[in-house]
Amino acid sequence: FQNNNKQLLLDFTTISPLSTNVINNAWKQSGYAANKAETSKRLSYSSAYNVDTYDFLPLVMELGGCPGKGLAKFIRDVAKKAGQHFNTSEEEPRIHRSQFA
Repeated sequence: FQNNNKQLLLDFTTISPLSTNVINNAWKQSGYAANKAETSKRLSYSSAYNVDTYDFLPLVMELGGCPGKGLAKFIRDVAKKAGQHFNTSEEEPRIHRSQFA
């Protein structure tokens, strides 16, 4: 998906912002739990795949609905590509732009 001819490995997970390992900071920053989980997934899987062959993208959403930065970017990219192929105006679909700004 990143135009480098590598296969993309996706790992989707959810996390509660009330989890004991994030609750002390989750109330301070929207998406904190999701972003921390993305970082944790990257570290956990860093040696589990060949980086010359694959890209790894952890996709995380908090149980309350807040997406992690990686998931939000992935959805924006998918919407943009869909807009290029299905939208004659070449604009990305507005519903995705407003939901994942």
